[in-house]
Amino acid sequence: MIRHSIRKVGIGELVQLQKIAKQTFVEAFEAENTKKAFNTYLNKSFSLSCLQMEYENPHSSFYFLEENAEIIGYLKLNIENAQTEN
Repeated sequence: MIRHSIRKVGIGELVQLQKIAKQTFVEAFEAENTKKAFNTYLNKSFSLSCLQMEYENPHSSFYFLEENAEIIGYLKLNIENAQTEN
């Protein structure tokens, strides 16, 4: 039986968050961008220091989607001043 769960990411799991965040971003957007611009954005926006800063923002929350205890996706919720798109 396949079991899915969603749980909040812990501060000690930023490396796992970085890995799944980069993987999903590459799968979704790599083909639409130039290699240089894409890699620059990827390395800056998904650095551990950037993820930690976002994680510590009280208006952002990260969650892992797991399938049979394996991380298969993530979700980031932004509210108030953490929301960057209008």
